[in-house]
Amino acid sequence: NSKLSYPRDARRQGLTGRPRVGFRIDQNGRISGSSVVLKGTSGHEALDRNALAAVAQVSLSPPPPGLVGKEITIILGYNRQRGRS
Repeated sequence: NSKLSYPRDARRQGLTGRPRVGFRIDQNGRISGSSVVLKGTSGHEALDRNALAAVAQVSLSPPPPGLVGKEITIILGYNRQRGRS
């Protein structure tokens, strides 16, 4: 969640949304950039791009037991009141 920021232009325009992002964690706890995919759009390209970039930067060390190599999907929320959730 610390990698997720509300894009300045999107905030100014009042864009909100909840993109779904899928990814895989490798044995070192890193998320392979090639495994990061948009599973469901927020309805706004800027928010979708931002969510994909944020997930691609995450590293989980040590990796969560049982999740290495499995496809994981998360929902990231952008809203005007809290910025992100």
